[in-house]
Amino acid sequence: MLPAGALRPHQPGDSAVASPESDASELGQLRILCIDDDPSSLAALGSLLHDWGCQTLAAASPDDAFALARAHPDIDVVLSDYALGHALDGAALIHALRELLGEVPGALLTGDPAAAQAHKDGTIEFPVLVKPVQPADLRALLEVFVSVG
Repeated sequence: MLPAGALRPHQPGDSAVASPESDASELGQLRILCIDDDPSSLAALGSLLHDWGCQTLAAASPDDAFALARAHPDIDVVLSDYALGHALDGAALIHALRELLGEVPGALLTGDPAAAQAHKDGTIEFPVLVKPVQPADLRALLEVFVSVG
């Protein structure tokens, strides 16, 4: 039960309703390095971030990620798959990229529920979003990164 008057009709210009313009103004300044060895996952993530107005850099491997980080030292956020089919997992890769970029915020996007459990156990310090990642969850995480950035 809600008290009388707790609900009000939507008024034009209400800030509670996000528009594409507000998406761009909140996240549009972010330059995000996305790393995934699955081309379709990488493309889908890039498309979503592009729709939100973010600038994205796509890397299919740790080597690509290092090259992009050297070429673009102004990267704001790193989003990496956890299992990259490489000697480095996503968490180790974000740590290594911080040697080039500074304390850039990072998160892991993974289909491996063990990575989410490792985050809960404190083994992985980065936020973990389990694939398929819900756009609202990713957006909320990026908004946190912007607010503390």
